[in-house]
Formats: sequence, structure tokens, C-alpha cells
Amino acid sequence: MSSLCLAIAEHAPLPMVTVEGASHIVRYVNPAFCRLLDKPSEQLVGIPFCEMLPERDECVTLLDRVFRTGKPESHTEQEHSKPHPIFWSFTMWPVLADERPMGVMIQVTETAQFHEKTLAMNEALMLGSLRQHELTEAADSLNVQLQQAEQRLQFLMNELAHRGQNQLAVILSITSRSLSGAQPLAEAREVLVQRLHALARTQSALMKGGFEGAPVAEIVRLEFEVFSKQVKAVGPDVMLNPKVAQTFALLVHELATNAAKHGALSQAGGRIEIHWSIEGAGAAARFKFQWQERDGPPVIPPTRQGFGHIVLETAAAQDFGAQPKIRFAPEGLSYEIDASLSVISA
Repeated sequence: MSSLCLAIAEHAPLPMVTVEGASHIVRYVNPAFCRLLDKPSEQLVGIPFCEMLPERDECVTLLDRVFRTGKPESHTEQEHSKPHPIFWSFTMWPVLADERPMGVMIQVTETAQFHEKTLAMNEALMLGSLRQHELTEAADSLNVQLQQAEQRLQFLMNELAHRGQNQLAVILSITSRSLSGAQPLAEAREVLVQRLHALARTQSALMKGGFEGAPVAEIVRLEFEVFSKQVKAVGPDVMLNPKVAQTFALLVHELATNAAKHGALSQAGGRIEIHWSIEGAGAAARFKFQWQERDGPPVIPPTRQGFGHIVLETAAAQDFGAQPKIRFAPEGLSYEIDASLSVISA
């Protein structure tokens, strides 16, 4: 090997080795090749090249062919090859003397270790990219959820402010009507407290539904917890909008108060049947509510019209969009509402 070629090989970053003869005896290895095998040149020079390789390695076959034909060859291992060889890819060409092959020069273009590191790095980069994509998607999803939560919170705050104003007006109206009659102050105060409790129960039911509405069944249940054995309430799930729910709770409370004082709930054998239903479908769907008292004392129509009358007739007609029917039959008071479902539902 000329001094120039030797200097080039000595400083080459890629591993290089020269073999001689048909047995491929190692005659030269550069420092990069020694570092690859982690052996000094003294332990490598003079031994057959095949002793450095796995049995039946493709490299030996190519060496034989290059030495025999005098034509250069290149080789790259397949991804599925096992076990991985030392040299992942290499190029070899003949060393000629008088145009006859005397040996072969081998240059390792990629080591198996470097290839595995490259694959591992690429895999890590791919996994990192995938993870970053997943984190980005998760962050976007959380951002959307936060925006929705903020919008929901703003809606609730606005609703609370609006409902607070409405509630104050309703409370003032209830207070004014409850205390304007000729009944004793203590009695009027008790009536007022019970009406405010009915209003508070409605707010509790509305709060459970996020102020979007309150179920008919829940409003009825809360009103008749004490008289549950005398009251039978049956009907499907119907969610009333906040305004109608408030009026409905007050009218149920007025009916229950009247029943407890003068009607079916004023004696042990009395009973009340409450039934509501939805008839029809689409825009023609109707909400029907029926209250029927039985087995109570004979019904006597009221001689004056107070707050209860305003709630049961005027307020109900206004908020339900339909005029209720009240019948003071001797066998028991009945009350009915037949309203458009689209008007009363949440």
C-alpha cells in the first residue's frame, strides 16, 4: 500500500481492512476498524477474515466472488436478519497486481451498532412525535373543556343574577298578597313562610338541573313528603322550564295547603290522585295535569279570592298559556291544566 493510500486509510472515519489471497488473510486494518472490533491491529493482522464473522456470513461469499471475478460488490443487511452482524453494510473491491486480483479491500459503510442506534433514535423520535401529538390533542381537548366550563359558569352567573331579580319580585308579591288579608298576623306569617318554603324547594330542584328546568315528579314529591301515604302521583318524566316550574310549585303548594285545611288531607281517610301525561307528538304535543281529591269532607266553594286564586288561575293561565279548570264538586275538588308541551317544557 502506497504511503498516500496508507495515510488516507489511517485517517479515514470508516473502518477499512485489506485481505490477501483466496483464504482472505488480513494484511491491514485501519484504526477505525480496530475501534469497531475493540481489538488492536496486532490481534487482527495475519488471521483469516472469516474468523471475525459469524458462520456462513454473506460477507465471505462476496469476498470469494470479488476475488474470483475481480469485480466490486456492495452489500446491505436486511432488517429482519438475525443475529445482527458486525457490518451492516459494506463495499469491497479487488486489489490488483498485473491486472490479477491479489486481495480485496473492504470498507464498512455502516456498522450494525450504528444502524441499531440510528433505528433506536428514529423510533424514539417517532414515539416522541407521536407523544407530542397526543399531548397536543389532550391540551386542545382540555382547552375546549375549559372554554365550555367558562361559558357554563358565565351562563350560570347570568342566570343567577336574572333569577335573583325575578325571585325578589316574586317574594315581594307573595309577601304583599299573604299579609294583605284580614287574617291574624301569626296565621298570615305562617302562610307566608310555607309559600316561601315551596319557592325554596323549587330553587333546589332547579339547581339540580343546572337551572335549565325542574321535573314535575320532583316538585310533587317535595311538596307531599309528609302526606306520601295519602297522595298517589303518576306520570312520565317531564322537565318544566324555570318560569313554569316556579309557578307549578306554587300552585301545587296552594292546592296542597287547601287540601290540608279544608279538603282530602284534612282527615285520615282522604286521598289525592295526581296524574300528568303527554298526549300527541311534535308541535301538537300537549301536557295534561290532573288533580283529584277524594273521600274528604264536602267541598264548599271559597267565598273570597286571595293569593291562592291568583296562583291557581291567573298566574297558571299566564305561564302555561292555557286556562286551568277548577271544579268544586261536593265529592272532591279537581284541578286540570291542558297546555302546549312546547310552552312549558325545558
